[in-house]
Amino acid sequence: MKRMEPQKFQMIKDSMDRIAAIFHGDTVRGLVAHAEAIELELKISKEDEADTVRKFGQLAKDNDRLIDNVAQLASELNETREAKKVSLPREVAEVVESLVIDGRDIDYIVWHMTAYGDRHCYSDRVNIIREYAFENGWTLISALVNGYTVEEPPSTEDKIVTSLTQALEDMRVESPVPVERLAKVLTHAIREVLAEDRQEE
Repeated sequence: MKRMEPQKFQMIKDSMDRIAAIFHGDTVRGLVAHAEAIELELKISKEDEADTVRKFGQLAKDNDRLIDNVAQLASELNETREAKKVSLPREVAEVVESLVIDGRDIDYIVWHMTAYGDRHCYSDRVNIIREYAFENGWTLISALVNGYTVEEPPSTEDKIVTSLTQALEDMRVESPVPVERLAKVLTHAIREVLAEDRQEE
């Protein structure tokens, strides 16, 4: 319903007042009062509508802001988890994955890594976990809680460096450079000699 202009409304009201003086004054005055009440209700309804639209707009903005906040927090949580991931040997990671697939949870794995008993009391999978946890318990717990990556198997060169380092330490070789550095230099020299021999063949 279109709102009546105030001047026209006042003219009608004045006309009604004059008619009311002549005819049934109470009835006409009642109609005028009713028309004024309707006009007031329309005005209040328009104000309520504007207020409701304003509140809805604010709620939509708040909702968008909250969605952005949730996305930001999820991103930060993922970054934190990624930063806390530890590396597990492939064999241990495969056992953990197989236990999870079988429906085992962290409590099951932690209980078995700390339970008392001989090796023959447990399955091969559980023994792998127990043996790894004996020296690396905190790493395993961190992996179960924060996630893990799978260690790449050491390269032949890494194995030679490790073996040479251990041999040099066992022989108590004195060196002006750290023993591990000496082992790396020796490994590099061996690799070059082997490469030259292969080219000559």
